[in-house]
Amino acid sequence: MVIVALACSRAGAQGAEGGAVDLAASDGEVEYVGDMAGGVRHGRGTLTWSDGRRYAGEFRLGQPHGQGVYTAPSGESYEGAFENGRRNGEGLLRLPSGDVYRGSFRQDVMAGRGVYAWANGDVYEGSLAAGVPEGEGVYRYADGAVYEGRFENGTKAGLGTLVWENGNRYDGYFAAGERHGLGHFQWRDGTVYRGRFAYGRQHGPGVKASVEGALFFQKWNDGELVAERPVAAVARCALDLEGLPWMFDGSRCVNGLAHGDGDAVQLDGLRYVVDGRFVLGRLVRGVPVSLALE
Repeated sequence: MVIVALACSRAGAQGAEGGAVDLAASDGEVEYVGDMAGGVRHGRGTLTWSDGRRYAGEFRLGQPHGQGVYTAPSGESYEGAFENGRRNGEGLLRLPSGDVYRGSFRQDVMAGRGVYAWANGDVYEGSLAAGVPEGEGVYRYADGAVYEGRFENGTKAGLGTLVWENGNRYDGYFAAGERHGLGHFQWRDGTVYRGRFAYGRQHGPGVKASVEGALFFQKWNDGELVAERPVAAVARCALDLEGLPWMFDGSRCVNGLAHGDGDAVQLDGLRYVVDGRFVLGRLVRGVPVSLALE
């Protein structure tokens, strides 16, 4: 009989990771008490090893199969479904560290849906694969922060929402556990920044909206603000794209129209063009970029 224990361990703020450890080979069995059929364990029984490990439950053709309980002197225990000697199905795993997992196993590995609670107070609930969060889930941190969204290989990745205990909130994209890509950051006072992030820091163009409703077009470089301008119509440089009014911040204007190279921002702050070329109020080079989350 082989029993393999997979344990999630906290990896900073990234979520859970798992690793397989062979805890119980058939060597060292000292006692079996229970049903037999054809000379093999079959039915219900209790199997005890010389090192103190113990399995009590259902057997089929010599292997734990069905519902059973496995315990070890280390303090580890598992209660739930077995299939051909491996945890397979729903079960409850308790680890010596104090971590507890309740959910699905596939071939001895945490997989499917489950809840993993760390001894430090962190809790993950959602999908797992190969022992780590994968797909949709919710990670509740002991300090009160909550992340809800997608995970890849145990880390925040893709679209998600992170809310801090102080009320600040980020809705947007993540990569390798960090805010990365398009995102909306809202401070607890109601100020909102919509723009680009790179590995946790504002990086690239974005629009900041004050509590009073004023808009500012900003450019960031690795968390440092390098340019800012209020978003407002420029009367001498009118610009209308797709039926909506824009602000033009460029090199020149002709006949009251945007003309030349420069940046442009939709007056509602939801789209921008960086380093575009405009001819008499028409965009001829550059692509409007949306700040709306899909």
